[in-house]
Amino acid sequence: MSPKKRLSINMRIVIAMILIVALVVSLAVFYSSISLMIRRISDTSDLDSIVEEIQGYLLIVIFLNIGFLALLAKTMFDIYHDAKENHYTIEISKMTSTIDQQTSIDKLDFVNDRLVKLVGNFANNVSNNTKRVYSALYQTYMIKSMKTEKDFEKIKMYTAILMRAYAESYSMREIYTDKKIERIANAAVMYDIGKLGTPGYILYKETNLDQSDYEMAKRHALVGFNLMEAIKPEMMQGSYEQYMRDICGYHHERFDGTGYPWGIKGEEIPFIARVIALITTYETITRDRPYKKAMTHEEALILVNNEKGRYFDPKIVKIFNAVEREFKKIKEIEL
Repeated sequence: MSPKKRLSINMRIVIAMILIVALVVSLAVFYSSISLMIRRISDTSDLDSIVEEIQGYLLIVIFLNIGFLALLAKTMFDIYHDAKENHYTIEISKMTSTIDQQTSIDKLDFVNDRLVKLVGNFANNVSNNTKRVYSALYQTYMIKSMKTEKDFEKIKMYTAILMRAYAESYSMREIYTDKKIERIANAAVMYDIGKLGTPGYILYKETNLDQSDYEMAKRHALVGFNLMEAIKPEMMQGSYEQYMRDICGYHHERFDGTGYPWGIKGEEIPFIARVIALITTYETITRDRPYKKAMTHEEALILVNNEKGRYFDPKIVKIFNAVEREFKKIKEIEL
């Protein structure tokens, strides 16, 4: 999810000041010109011509006033909304810092509830543009996770390849069009956004997690689900929002029902989450982690197949096996 760059608040303020100065200067010039014309009235017999000239200048002044004021109003409106967005982004960052300090599940759950409410309030305040909320969460998570755009770009590529192959294999291309697959791939990069609600010392622990730490880490799937629900409580089936919610909330469910946080199994698990579960597992185990070295592609291939019917949907594993060489190419390229 690569958000479009917008002008900074400082730049918008500079533009607003330039517009104000330009408005004042133009008004001064035109009013001065009109004043000179009025003085000429007593010195000329061609009164009608001067009146027409004055009327023309007045019309120009009126249009300039309207134009400048409209631009100024739009600029000030943008400044207001950017300031509000920055406020919420800062508050989210502060909240994640507070989360990093939590060492008990009860306190962690309490702070995570506050995070979800904060994000919900953010979404309500920019209800006409929730992409700003997703962008703020995404940028905050990138900083916390220490991942790069390249990491997320690979997830998009894996998702597009696997979804396209699945759709073609099961004659579902009319359902999963290129546009819809792109939407799913963009949603996939948000899969671990719930880790904003996981203390950093757990995310970067260089040894295997003990039971207490593991229980705290598992909270991230529910936090991700709740964040998406807070942003968009009502979402259309097949929408970007619905894909994100399902991916965030269900990507740790296991096909045999032993996953979390819901403990559902088989086709009870949303299809998109079953796909992303395999993709994110492959992506995770084939890169270095604080407590474990990266697996080779061949080792990852064996692991995925060993988990067929347990962690992963057998149909999706079958498609993965058909495109695994493409996965290997993506894994090895430097973006």
